[in-house]
Amino acid sequence: MILKNKKQEESLTKNISVLSTLVRKLCLYCNFLSKSKQLDRNYIKNQISNIKKYIENIENSL
Repeated sequence: MILKNKKQEESLTKNISVLSTLVRKLCLYCNFLSKSKQLDRNYIKNQISNIKKYIENIENSL
């Protein structure tokens, strides 16, 4: 993997870090579901869309 410059490398590192955090949060949340299934679905969908956004950012950086 060849990175063009230091700025691109920092951006990639930041995106990977945020992605990792989001995945961990989603995993923890799924282990402690609340009683309201609708609320859970909305939160999970929101987290998944955020995860997709960061994956796209990482793909574009490479």
